[in-house]
Amino acid sequence: MFSGVEGMTKLPDALFIVDVNKEKNAVIEATKRQIPVVGVVDTNCNPDIVDYVIPANDDAIRSIKLMASYISEAISEGKGDAQEKVAQLKKKEEKIKEKEQKAKEKEEVIKPEIHEKAEEIEERLTKEEIEKAEEETRLKAQKSKE
Repeated sequence: MFSGVEGMTKLPDALFIVDVNKEKNAVIEATKRQIPVVGVVDTNCNPDIVDYVIPANDDAIRSIKLMASYISEAISEGKGDAQEKVAQLKKKEEKIKEKEQKAKEKEEVIKPEIHEKAEEIEERLTKEEIEKAEEETRLKAQKSKE
């Protein structure tokens, strides 16, 4: 016996029902689980229990086949568009990771250069301070001689 959506590992995003009266239990179960219901609603059906109403004769086999094929195509197109967007997002993510990696590599190359320059500046400052201190000492020595 079919147990509806109970045994599914993932709930469907929507439910398409041809005969709302005949599949009343499926509609009730989907409504309880907050799954939107798209239903073919005939004059003998209550349209209030369906989220998206398709007014049509639910006994006309050819029209039902036509509607089902259009819905199937729309779902396939939607999945294709979604997969394409996912692929685009993955490419963007890869580009971002590449840029981050390049920036990290650049940083690793630049860091030693910065440290070397900082050491050079410290050495220059130290030499300048020593020279300045020596000059001050000479000046004091000259003043004390005078």
